[in-house]
Amino acid sequence: MSTSFVRLARILFAAGVGALCLSGTVDVLRAEEKILFIGNSYTLGLGGTASVPAIFEAMAKAGGQGSPLVQMRAVMGQDFKYHYENSLDVISQEPWTHVVLQNYSTEPTHVGNLSEHYLYGGLLYEAVMANRAGTRIHLYQTWARASEHAFYADGSFDSPAQMLDELKTNYQGLADRLNVAHPFAPAVTVNPVGEAWWNAGGNLSAGEPGYIDLYYTDDYHGNDRGYYLSACVHYACIYAGSPVGLFGQPSVAALGLDITADEAFALEQAAWDTVQGQPQAPVLTGTLVLGANQLALVFSREIDASVVAASEGFLVGNRGRLVAVTGARTDVNGRTLILTLAEDLSGNFLVDYSGLGTGYGSGQVAGNVGDAYDVFIDFSTYRTVSAGAVTWNGVGISDSIRDSVGNGERTPYLLAGDLADADGRATGISLVMTDAMGGNNVNGTSAGTLPVEATSDSFYGQTGDHLGFSDNGQGCFELRNLDPQKRYSFTFYASRTGVSDNRETLYTVVGTTSHSASLDTANNEDSVACVAGIAPSASGVITLQVSAGSANTSNKGYYYLGAVKISVSTADVAPQVYPPVRMGNTLMIDWAGPGLLETADKLGTVWTRASDYCAPTVEVLSEGERRFYRLHF
Repeated sequence: MSTSFVRLARILFAAGVGALCLSGTVDVLRAEEKILFIGNSYTLGLGGTASVPAIFEAMAKAGGQGSPLVQMRAVMGQDFKYHYENSLDVISQEPWTHVVLQNYSTEPTHVGNLSEHYLYGGLLYEAVMANRAGTRIHLYQTWARASEHAFYADGSFDSPAQMLDELKTNYQGLADRLNVAHPFAPAVTVNPVGEAWWNAGGNLSAGEPGYIDLYYTDDYHGNDRGYYLSACVHYACIYAGSPVGLFGQPSVAALGLDITADEAFALEQAAWDTVQGQPQAPVLTGTLVLGANQLALVFSREIDASVVAASEGFLVGNRGRLVAVTGARTDVNGRTLILTLAEDLSGNFLVDYSGLGTGYGSGQVAGNVGDAYDVFIDFSTYRTVSAGAVTWNGVGISDSIRDSVGNGERTPYLLAGDLADADGRATGISLVMTDAMGGNNVNGTSAGTLPVEATSDSFYGQTGDHLGFSDNGQGCFELRNLDPQKRYSFTFYASRTGVSDNRETLYTVVGTTSHSASLDTANNEDSVACVAGIAPSASGVITLQVSAGSANTSNKGYYYLGAVKISVSTADVAPQVYPPVRMGNTLMIDWAGPGLLETADKLGTVWTRASDYCAPTVEVLSEGERRFYRLHF
């Protein structure tokens, strides 16, 4: 028979700095699970009777989960960066089976610091996995402020729904990035506390049907009901079991939480329904090239090995041919599917994995073998692309940055020191603004094929005075640390809605040669401008010049720069379209070299874009349908 005892947590107040640090440990003679919570006041339980880990531990005992070792590292007002710099000693204390990571409540939103959310979330992940490779990491998705909070009156967020949506997007975005980057480790998952908060009625206004008060008096932190709901979600995620009915058990009742039995039941049910309502089927999050004849498909959670073994439905298209799959297996953690091919791949490829069944997503994914890569840049950080199939680099401009650069006569400003490629890998490429544009346009479209965060805002400029800045009519940027042996192709996008004039913008790219392309940004949804095959200077520099085009009719010649995709390839690749490859009821159309793929129903008619980027496109053709393709460069 095992025994356990609890050592009272030590609460330390740091005078004069407004910080509170709590380290709570539960010592046991036998611990079936070792669980570490890292966070701040949302973990500490400020405004409530007990911390979230203390409630969780009591629930674990009530639910028959043994006697887990539960430890907390919670410091008021701190974030991932603080814990990476100050909490590694706690991480190294035990071989944790589970670690729950909670960031500062606004950090994963546009009013926080998204780049640090992803950077230090990744560094904390690496520290945890270095301590014990099999640890399961959970991201503690926090909740939106109450509808009465000043955040909405001052314009920080439009509504609690917007704040929660950003929290959901960026906690899941961090999980997806980590899962792709570490395909052979246990899946990182999100504990959806913020969604459960919403589903329980916590974000309704007082008096609305279904409302329940989950907030402390500051409309920010939780109260006992809020923190009990949080602990219920963590219990459901870590133990994959329902918390319903645990409130009445002695270990939970002993906490003395200010919750009625009916409220507790409703909160337990909301937590369980929310966790059960999360996507249960594995979702493809990325691909890896393990070798010229071996690919890895990385899923969000474990996949059924028996389904993989029985499946004959894997198709791989590459350079105008189908490549046979000779083997398929899952890795030891069960969420990475490894395909072995009969032939080596080169360039773009497309994998059709629909043979796994309807529970595994869309069934097709593209990738590339070789040293070609893409870089995506989102100009203006009013809204930042932070999750999705590719990594975006967000760069911003403020009045102080603009004024420090001026019209090319002052100090150049480093917008990005090391741009990431589409897969999140460092490229070493830097982006410098040498001639400033006027500021941020937030009136872009929310339609189109690009992420709305990229299309809805942009840099803008003009000729003459506007809002306190006299612009010389152009913006200039330098891409530095480029490889003179490579070729760089550019796809430009921008949008300005709600106007009736022409706002054509001219994009000029200068390397060893110079080429230009123009785009009318007025009410634009999905048109782009392309410049292909530019070689950098001998010192590795390409210059981008942005100005009003000759057809621009706006009164001050307004011009825009919203999003840029840079495709990097081997020098002097000859443009080529490969034969189409049938994959089920779709066709894979692939090409090499600089250019933009266009299509037409018949010759002699208008050609339209078939794809935004130089990557394979998938076309669905009806029986007997005919279509023509060409590469425009």
